[in-house]
Amino acid sequence: MKRIVWVCVSLTLVSLMGVLSIHPTSRTGATSWFSKRTENTFQGIPVRNIDPDRWADMEEKARVFDANEHTWPQNKRFEGWPPKYVGEHSKEYIKTRLQLEKYYRDLPAGTHHKLDDMEGLTQTMILPHFAKEGFKVIDAPKELWQKLRDHYNKMKKKAPFETFPNNNLHKMDAHIPRVINDEHQHELNRLVTQALKPICEEWAGVELVPTSTYGVRVYVNGSTLFMHSDTPETHVVSAIFHIDHDLDEQWPLEIEDHDGRIHALKLEPGQVALYESATQLHSRLTPMRGRDYGSVFVHYAPVGWNWTRDDIVGATTPDNFEIGPKEGLTDIGLPPFEVYRRKYYKDRGLPLLDFAGGDLLALPVQNAAMMTATIPHEDL
Repeated sequence: MKRIVWVCVSLTLVSLMGVLSIHPTSRTGATSWFSKRTENTFQGIPVRNIDPDRWADMEEKARVFDANEHTWPQNKRFEGWPPKYVGEHSKEYIKTRLQLEKYYRDLPAGTHHKLDDMEGLTQTMILPHFAKEGFKVIDAPKELWQKLRDHYNKMKKKAPFETFPNNNLHKMDAHIPRVINDEHQHELNRLVTQALKPICEEWAGVELVPTSTYGVRVYVNGSTLFMHSDTPETHVVSAIFHIDHDLDEQWPLEIEDHDGRIHALKLEPGQVALYESATQLHSRLTPMRGRDYGSVFVHYAPVGWNWTRDDIVGATTPDNFEIGPKEGLTDIGLPPFEVYRRKYYKDRGLPLLDFAGGDLLALPVQNAAMMTATIPHEDL
């Protein structure tokens, strides 16, 4: 999982979409940087004239960004693999990218996932799309689902806790998901990967190679997942095979479409969400209310796919570390996912809850027990 701007000559959205960009004076003392590029030559494939360094200073990142023929924001849109140019991203979509950029820039300095967020935002603009909306909900093969459900209900309460490098951030074991990964589950996952491959290929319109299958992950009461995009090397066309749940209310999967609008998918047991997980930001922003929720995650990449995380690093705006107000972004508004999240708490008469401490969002799965009130209900 993952967690981006020049100041343009004009403050209009049209100018923000232009290719001649001016880098502002850095608050860390670097000098202003002017892009040497006069046109957008991006073709939807990685350009590696210079290898990027994720932790380089702004001057070096700017040199790599220019040499590898990037512009910001990237408004060219490509589909399929090999990629085909299909025009520009919609103005609505680019606006949501800039809203996200402002939101990420406003995160406190030192927030663990801040650079991940900016690079994830880059992915959404430069990687090619495949399907019309970027997601689709279908019914799973019934016989396979029944086998998965039988094993899930047998194992969900005694499966081991999922292990994360920073599991200590969870306050208690009850907040940690379990994962069913015994030998029988491995065989079921092999069948899932095999069964969904032609379905995903038909939906995405491209031949695929299986890259990863994980689960069953068993979410617990209070579970949440921050908005993110997935690993660009391997998680390109994906599926969430939802097996079963015991909930007090629906727990939606939030996902963007190709115009940046948020959709809340309320999966029923035996349904599968197909989605472009490396390009479509997705999340579980609202805390799960219930006892368990189990799914298998299946990922594929197109044959010949060659995008890597380093390519994303090199395409991310070189001033990604800067924080605070940014000329041209000050009054652009909240990104759709944050509007959605605030409405959830407001409608329930609650204050806005956030995670206390930047490192808590480093966990792949968080829990509402880690959250504290940050905005009173009356101010939402």
